[in-house]
Amino acid sequence: MGIITQYSRIQHHTLTTTGNTFSVPVTEDFTSGQWTKTDLAQSEIGVDQANNKAFIRIGSNINEINLGTGSTSSTLWSGGTGAYSIKQINPSAPIEASGDYSVAMNFGTKAIGDYSVSIGESTKASGIRSFCGGVFGEASGSDSFVFGNSSSATSATTIVLGDNIIGTEANTVYVPSLHLENPLGYLLLNRITTTDRNALTAVNGMIIYNTTDNKFQGYENGSWVNLI
Repeated sequence: MGIITQYSRIQHHTLTTTGNTFSVPVTEDFTSGQWTKTDLAQSEIGVDQANNKAFIRIGSNINEINLGTGSTSSTLWSGGTGAYSIKQINPSAPIEASGDYSVAMNFGTKAIGDYSVSIGESTKASGIRSFCGGVFGEASGSDSFVFGNSSSATSATTIVLGDNIIGTEANTVYVPSLHLENPLGYLLLNRITTTDRNALTAVNGMIIYNTTDNKFQGYENGSWVNLI
């Protein structure tokens, strides 16, 4: 059943059941005409169709909901399946917020990890405290962050910024390029001792500043060499 109203309000009644039969109180409070949100009584729902808003009074609080301007711009929200989770309602692309305290919005997104956030189109935040935005990405590592097209972060505290990047190393930032423009900016490399350098799982292309030798060094062809 639907109710179409213009500047109207109706009081919500709690339903009780006896067997399979619903019992609804016969008295209803339905008032048409001009009103303001402060006129709402406890448990009343008011609809201001002209301004595309709804108001719900719960206790002393009056909660406002923006209803949008049509099916394509709707900003309706509902609770997800996770505890204290919230998701945007989008009938054309189901949205899931199954993690506790999670948030999912936009188009076909899934916030599965506890405290996760998923926005964009067909993104998934499955790691605890993860964030995924953009298109067709996934943040599955705990505390991971992904923003881009078809990118993912599979390890803890991994950050991926850009398209078509798979971040697999923990505590690592993945970007397709780094451009420094500020005339007062600089690039500060990792500064470590020879002992710490030798403890690294080195791969060709690594660059450090060795504080023992006071030299820029790079890992080249399987060994550390001075760069200058």
